[in-house]
Amino acid sequence: MNIETTPDCDCVAPEQIKIDSTVANPENGPGGLFQGQTVTVTWRLLNSTDAVATESAPEQIGDGQDASWMYNQYFIEPGTWKLEVDVTAEGNGDEQVNVDHTVTIAYVADESVPNPMAAQVPEE
Repeated sequence: MNIETTPDCDCVAPEQIKIDSTVANPENGPGGLFQGQTVTVTWRLLNSTDAVATESAPEQIGDGQDASWMYNQYFIEPGTWKLEVDVTAEGNGDEQVNVDHTVTIAYVADESVPNPMAAQVPEE
């Protein structure tokens, strides 16, 4: 998944990228009729120069289970970042999985200039 961090305005680069990703390995067949396989998943975030910014440890997900990876990346340089998810199935290597990502690109909140309400002057 590409994550574009180049602002579309004359403003600073984002403060952080927030990632919440889940890989689900649904049961195969009703009531476990068919034997499902365990999958191994690894998440990887690459920066705008394709260097690995971070990588999760490999995690095994059994049939009917899921796993999540939450990560916050600071010091964002403008460009296209990439979120990669490597999924490998045991056995014959043929397994269906669902992958859901929630990615937030967060900017520093600038404070506005105080704008107090003017006091009303009583009429004489």
